[in-house]
Amino acid sequence: MRDRVDERIVAGGDARAQLGFGMIHGSYGTLGVLTRVTCRLYPAKPCVHLTYVTLPTLAAFEAEMRARIAAADHDFVDGIIHGPGRFVVCLGRFVSEAPYLSSYRRLHIYYKSTAERAEDYLTTADYFFRYDTECHWLSRTVPPLEWKPVRWALGGVFLGSENLIRWSGRLAPLLGLKRRPDVVVDLFLPGARFADFYRWYEETVRHFPLWVVPYRMPAPYPWLSPAQVARMGDDFFFDCAVYGKPNGDPAIDWSEVLEDKTFELGGIKTLISRNHYSPERFWDIYHRDNYERMKARFDPGGLWRDVYAKLVSGRR
Repeated sequence: MRDRVDERIVAGGDARAQLGFGMIHGSYGTLGVLTRVTCRLYPAKPCVHLTYVTLPTLAAFEAEMRARIAAADHDFVDGIIHGPGRFVVCLGRFVSEAPYLSSYRRLHIYYKSTAERAEDYLTTADYFFRYDTECHWLSRTVPPLEWKPVRWALGGVFLGSENLIRWSGRLAPLLGLKRRPDVVVDLFLPGARFADFYRWYEETVRHFPLWVVPYRMPAPYPWLSPAQVARMGDDFFFDCAVYGKPNGDPAIDWSEVLEDKTFELGGIKTLISRNHYSPERFWDIYHRDNYERMKARFDPGGLWRDVYAKLVSGRR
């Protein structure tokens, strides 16, 4: 890609470059690859002080999360729903020193700690990789990986995202005997529809923990169609991460059910998952004119498949 994408995009001064940059973000490698990016860094400190606020209702959970975002009094805000009546808002602040430091690299399990502790301290590096040891909580699909003796003896071989992905590849022929893989997907729900989604999820899907991450879209992405932007009706979202939902029931494909519900509520799902969209629905969500314009510009020889062919066709 010859076009230089630089600080002019941040200033909004070059609409053509801005469109190209925005489309690459949503094209999953089908338009090209970014090779140079200028970033604005955020000042960090050596440690993160975590505070866990446990709440009994969804309304209190959402209100607390929105209040902390509005107050801007923490560096990090997310949440974990451990089950009905067990909602935890996770708040983090950078600190220069800590009275102690916890480690979740081997023996201890981070996601469980959020239901057991009121506060914690991690190094900044460990905070950013706090979910990596378990791949959030996918390690529990092999129960012995949550046993401390096994973690002590074999954790270096099996734990961590790189190891788990490597072993998944090695065991793929055996895993292929399963009718479908477990569900692993992120769903971005408009803030105004989050409560509707959760009530349905608790009654219908019932898979926990559910990771909830607030997200504000600075402007509608150019890969979103005007119809989808109108359906969303919001610039504030909750990313609901469904990791490891068993999906072996021959009568119901939970991957497709979650996809349909997200569309119904005006949300967006990440496409690094199993996808079931018809071409009509896919291009009702994604901006076909913008995509095809950038495809002709960046990949005129058709070296890469288009985004629908790559992420939907053959992967249902």
